[in-house]
Order: sequence, then structure tokens, then C-alpha cells
Amino acid sequence: MSSKRSSFLDDLNPTELAERLQLAVEGAGVGIWDWDLTTDSVHFDRRWCEMLGLDQLKTEMHLSTWDVLIHPDDKEQISEDIRRYMAGETPNYENIHRLRHANGEWVYILDRGAISARDKEGKPTRFTGTHLDVTITEKARIVSEQDQKLLLRLVNDMPAAMAMFDNEVRYLAASEKWLKDFSITDTAYIGRSHYDIFPDIPQRWKEIHQKALRGEELSSDRDLFERDDGSRIWLRWSIRPWRKSNGGIGGIMMLTENITEQTEAAIALEHSAKMTALGEMASGIAHEINNPLTIIAGKSQVLELLLQEKQLDHKKISEAAKSIRLTVDRIASIVQGMRNISRESSHNELVVVVDMLSVIKDTINLCQDRLDKKGIKLLLPLEACKVKTNPIHVSQIILNLLNNSVDALTEIPDRWIKIDLKQVGNSIILSVIDSGPMISLSLQNKIFQPFFTTKPPGEGTGLGLSVSQSLAKNIGASLKLDKDSPNMKFDLKFGV
Repeated sequence: MSSKRSSFLDDLNPTELAERLQLAVEGAGVGIWDWDLTTDSVHFDRRWCEMLGLDQLKTEMHLSTWDVLIHPDDKEQISEDIRRYMAGETPNYENIHRLRHANGEWVYILDRGAISARDKEGKPTRFTGTHLDVTITEKARIVSEQDQKLLLRLVNDMPAAMAMFDNEVRYLAASEKWLKDFSITDTAYIGRSHYDIFPDIPQRWKEIHQKALRGEELSSDRDLFERDDGSRIWLRWSIRPWRKSNGGIGGIMMLTENITEQTEAAIALEHSAKMTALGEMASGIAHEINNPLTIIAGKSQVLELLLQEKQLDHKKISEAAKSIRLTVDRIASIVQGMRNISRESSHNELVVVVDMLSVIKDTINLCQDRLDKKGIKLLLPLEACKVKTNPIHVSQIILNLLNNSVDALTEIPDRWIKIDLKQVGNSIILSVIDSGPMISLSLQNKIFQPFFTTKPPGEGTGLGLSVSQSLAKNIGASLKLDKDSPNMKFDLKFGV
């Protein structure tokens, strides 16, 4: 008994087998052709004819029937593909070409074939193959390619710095602005990896690229690219995926703007502004401490005189000692306020959960004496609020706003400043309002401009409000002038 496993096909005679195979081919929607290479006669089966809207009974079974239907632009490639197969240069014959349907339209056909018979010398005598209508998929592919080509042209012609990459982050296209901004002089960059051209790209950017390849859209208003050669480029960028016609992600698009010049100018201005604010703060502290020291010095002299004259007046000694103690407490309060504000200030970007009431009171301690001498009443309808922020920056902003109000109230009879702190929805708003009238509309739009001031020459830098707005942005807050208020009012707004 044979151990070979038999198939049901083994039990069919040749005629039945041919019928079964024909049914399978027709079920797959495939047409069959059989070309006699010695006579150029070709047998086209029924399905082959139906694909082209032909009646098999009326179709001439000759090579010319197929030849006259071929699109002129496809003939050369068909001939070349057949020649290469016959010469043994390719393992099989395969070609997609267009044939004219009986209704005049062009049908895309996937044509495959192989030598099915040879003569005694081994010369091919029969060439047999299949036809499959691939019009739908081929047109979709062409549309996809055309869309991509259009996208490539748009990227190349873009006046902004833009580049298009595939799924491996290899260059497909780049605008002239992109090439100029990133000093890409090698014209053979297409097809090269972005990471080969820029080996110093930080890992965090590679991770951003992968997120975009997974479908995310990402952006940054200001990001630093530190090169291995020591150069620094500040960029504003946007990265998003681009999709093929079938919806799949084909790669990513990057749009960048080189903002190095304006960013470095802004950083320099911020530094200058911070130093100005620090100077004003130091000046305020010196002023606040100087007055109590004068009191201590005076009372100490009184005590010395009493001792020299041996006039041990217990009442006078007690009053002088009490005055010194209270004054020392005042100095201690000022110093403690500074410590609270500048806690861990060695870290310039310190962000902690801040008790806003404490920051406000500590800041007021730094200018209380100036407020008292100017006869300015301070109103504090405050709510207890905590914000995750930088206490140093917040204190600088408050101090700048208070100094701005003090300067503006010099000639106002009714002098008061109100600091309002409350939570509104998902925001915490710290408002500084003074009794001065709202400035004119023409000045409202200039008030945050650097070096803009309404003070006489030599009496102001014009940086206080500009610095404050910049500091607010740095801590994720906003500082705005409330133009609808009858009095001067600034709102420092934090998100909760």
C-alpha cells in the first residue's frame, strides 16, 4: 500500500481537471491567453474577452487583436519586459499596461505569463498567461502618486522653511528656505536620513518625530537647537503627519521658523529688565532698612547720652529700648520677606506651590515705607489662594506694579492702591488698581512696549511694565491692562 497521500484532483481525468481549473480561474476573475509563438495565433478565453467588452465568438484569435488594443505609451515597456523574460533576465513575465475597452475607455491589466512549451532544440513555442483587471487599484495608486507629487511641489515652492519626510524620516522634499536656514548645501539630500544630515539632533526631537509618525500634531513657540559645533539656533516649529490617499501615514511634515535673532534680543532685554527690577528691589530694600537704622542710631545716641550724664531715667531708657526692639523687628520682617521671596533663588526657573497671600505681604514689606511717606493707602481685599509658579518672578511683577502706581499717584489728591486676589473659574487673578485715571486710548496700546514711559526724562527706564509682562509669560501667566476699568488696573492671571 502506497504511503503517498493522494488529492481528489488525482482522481480526475485530464478533461475534468481542465474544467475544474477553468472554473477556479473564472471564479478569480482572471482571463487566460495562450500564444502560439510559431504562428502568432492566440487563444483568448471568454473572461479575457469580457474584460475588454468583446464577444469571444467574434474575436479574432491572433496576436494583432491584442496588439491594436495596447496604449501606445505602454508598448515599448511590454516589449522590453517580454524580451527580458525570454532572455532569462527575469524569472517571469509581468507587466501592467492599458488596453482599450470596446466602450473606448482604457482598462489597466495586470499581465503575467510563462513559457509553456518548447521544441526539441529548447526554443519556446508557446507562451501562456493570465489577464487581471486592476483598473481600480491602479487608478488609486496613480492618484496617490499624483497627490504626493503635488505635495512635493508645494513643499519645494513653499516660501517658509518646510521639509517633507517618509516613515523613516528620510527627505522627500525641502523648500529653499529650509535648505538656507539649516545650511544644507549637498544637493543629494533627497532620500537621505534627517539624522545623517544632522547627527547632533537631540533625542527628545527624535521622540517628537516618532509621536508625529503615530499621528500626533506637535508644535513649539520657542525651542533651542544646540549644535555640536557650539552654535545655537532658536526655532519655532510645527510637526504633523502627512497621509496617503488610503489614509495611512506616509511620513511627517516639518515647518520651522528661525527666531534666533529676536529670541536672543528678547533674552538680552529680559536679562536687562531683570537686573533693572533687581536694582529697584535692592533700592527699595535699602530705603526700607535705612530708615529703621536711622531710628536705631538715634535711640542708641539717646541711651549713650543718658549713660554719660548718669541720668538713669527708667522711663526714657524703656522707651528707647522698646523703639529699638520694634525697629529691629521691622528690619527682621523686611529681611524675612526677602528670604521668603527668594527662597532657593539660585534656580532661576524655580516653580513651587506658592501661598499668594504670603508673597504679596512679603513684597509689600519691601516698599511699605515708601507708600507711607507718599500718603498712599493700601487696600487688601485678599482671598487665600495657592498657585504653582515662580515666587521670585511674581514678587518682581507685584513690586514693579506697585512702583508704577506710586509714581503715577504723586499729584493725585486721593491716593490709594488696591491689591485684589481672587479665584474666577479656573483662573486666579491678582489685580493691582490705583486711584489714578485710566490712560488715554492712544497710550494703552504702547504701555507694555520696552522703554515707553510717560515720566519726564531721567525719571524712568520704561522697562518696568515690559519686564513684568515678560516675566508673567515666563511663568505661564498673563499680564494685561484692564481697558474697561475707570482707574488704572493691571490683571495678573494664572491658570489653576
